[in-house]
Formats: sequence, C-alpha cells, structure tokens
Amino acid sequence: MTKKMKKRLYGVLVFIIVLLMISGLYGCSSQQEETGTPEEENPFDTIIDAQALAEHLFENITFADELTKVDNDIAYEIYGMEKDVAKDIAVYMSTGATAEEIAVFTVSSDNEALLVSTAFNSRIEQQKSGFENYVPEELPKLEKAVITQIDSAVVMIVCNDTDEANEAVGSYIETYLQ
Repeated sequence: MTKKMKKRLYGVLVFIIVLLMISGLYGCSSQQEETGTPEEENPFDTIIDAQALAEHLFENITFADELTKVDNDIAYEIYGMEKDVAKDIAVYMSTGATAEEIAVFTVSSDNEALLVSTAFNSRIEQQKSGFENYVPEELPKLEKAVITQIDSAVVMIVCNDTDEANEAVGSYIETYLQ
C-alpha cells in the first residue's frame, strides 16, 4: 500500500468513527424521547394554598382546645422567621391552655423548607420548656408533633392523635393533589 492510500484510508476511517459516534449520541437522545422518560418532578412546582390546607387539617383533626387563626405578622414573629422565607402561611393556635397548633408554610426551595422545619422544631422545643412546669400533660403532644412536607408546603401539627393528623394530611393529598 502506498503512502497516499494509507493517508486516504486513515481519513476515511476517522470520518466513519466520527459518524458512528455522532449517530450513537443521536440514537441515545431519541431513545429517551421515545420512551417518554419523564423529567424529575420538582415538588415546589405544585402550589399549595396554605389556608386551604390548614382549614382542611383544622376540620379533620380533633383538638381538645379551641384553635383560632393567628395573624401572619404575629405568626412570623412566633416562629422567628423573616417574611420572605415563605410564599404563604396559615397558622392556628390554641388559647394557651394547650400546646395544640397547626402551621402551614408554603416555600419555593429545599433551603426554605429546611428553614421552616428548623423553625418548627425550635417552636416545639420552646413549647416543651414552657409547658414542662405549666401543664406537663401537654408534653406528649409536643414530643409526637407531626412535621411533614407536602410538595411546596411544610406542615406542623400538634395534637393528641398523631394518627388522625397523618390521616388528615393523607386525605388532603388524596382529595386535592391526585
């Protein structure tokens, strides 16, 4: 084989290899489109109405004390949070005779969700030290408090029956998010 033929053959082989690589990449990308593999869902894309969720929980959980809606500005102070952390909030609190409480904060990111969860845990710890000598019978409610996240909503529920609270959360999901 002559030097010229080897050069030409080498050029053709390189061209074929490049074509195969490109067609292989194209084949992979079209295969993904054809299978309809969904992109990972972002839970923060689901906008949850904090007030509607809090009302649902309020109506579907038995509380020993009367709960009333707390003004949002006061709620932010109680939880020690800046107003820009959450997009929407709804908080119901007892008269003070019990530790019962519902708090729903809707957020836009994992970082905000973590800030809200941390604030909820701090609130529970504050309540424990407050009720420890005042009404120690409330401590089991605080120790079993439900803190969960439903898509963009971070929820805290302090009540007697955590099973009932979890069922209320589940029924909200089934009714409004399915």
